[in-house]
Amino acid sequence: MRAEQSIVANALRLWSERSNDLARQILDDVMSSCHDDDLEFAFDYDDLRPPHPFAELLRRAFAPELDPTILLISTLAAEFGDHNCPQFKSAQDEWHAAIMRFADRYGIWSPEPSCRESPLTAAAQQLPLI
Repeated sequence: MRAEQSIVANALRLWSERSNDLARQILDDVMSSCHDDDLEFAFDYDDLRPPHPFAELLRRAFAPELDPTILLISTLAAEFGDHNCPQFKSAQDEWHAAIMRFADRYGIWSPEPSCRESPLTAAAQQLPLI
């Protein structure tokens, strides 16, 4: 199992066991067991896409003010080419920012321009933009 698959699986397992814990605490606990050399993240696009449970955990941890229903509808609307609703565009912008906050908090990739592009960055860029 790749490191990122293990992180997703462990985070979802902990969340089911400790549903009263804050989402960020669950992610902190899971990510604290990772070593820098394990962090060759290539998250599956679907892990970061609502309604995937890992995406919901990230939303709760890094964008709790973002309405999950609006996020889901905006994601689906973008996939079907609806780019006209300002509320949907705002939700997608906030979702991209949340993914970047997740990556920054855990040092998933180096921000230095000389480093190769992170697969997580590439996955985030594949998320539909409105």
